[in-house]
Amino acid sequence: RWKKLGREDLLAHAGETGWLWLDPETGHRLQGCPYLRRNRDGKVLWGVTMMPHSLQSAAFHALTAFGRGASAHEVGTTIAERLSWSWEARSEIRSFLLADTVGGAFTTATEPGATHHSGSLLHELAGHVANRDAPWNRDLTAPHVTVPVEDLPAAIASAASAAGFVVACIAVGRLDGEPQLGIVSFGVHEHAFQGNFEMIMTESVATLEMALQREGADDKLRRAAEQDPLTGLANRM
Repeated sequence: RWKKLGREDLLAHAGETGWLWLDPETGHRLQGCPYLRRNRDGKVLWGVTMMPHSLQSAAFHALTAFGRGASAHEVGTTIAERLSWSWEARSEIRSFLLADTVGGAFTTATEPGATHHSGSLLHELAGHVANRDAPWNRDLTAPHVTVPVEDLPAAIASAASAAGFVVACIAVGRLDGEPQLGIVSFGVHEHAFQGNFEMIMTESVATLEMALQREGADDKLRRAAEQDPLTGLANRM
């Protein structure tokens, strides 16, 4: 399962015969699991599995919203809201919704569902979201990509680093090849967006694009009903 999820960091601690946990450099057995964390109540938790239900169910809630006829913007809002979580008062993943494209570049950024002051990260993201060098304003080679925060515009990268984030996952929903809505998630760990998160994001973006396609088809039908395709004149109502 670890190999399927691309968790080479976990496999590095496993021996060929299945022994756990090994030092990746020496091959010697460790005294304990390197992923164990103790919370404030003294309980020991295995850090690898700490993905909350809200994160796991993001794709499900996006599909549910689509099924009840929600707009593409509402579906995107649902995804961004669900793909944010904190542990022990620390933001582990923060997700933002990008919208309102002008000339192929996003112009607005919001943080759906934020219950606290969003701080400088949202401020810088909103202020520099239209930067043409930003990954979300370029053609992505996959439904979503993960980049180091250093690859983002300088002001955004600085704010993200100050907040403890090291990577960003970027996904863009398109209609007829043109960007319409985007999701940008920031994570505190270099492997934050591997494994299950990749599957969740892929399914979520697929639902987002279905919503965009439905809106596009509705717009075409509406124009056909209101305007004569040959003359361009308005139809009698």
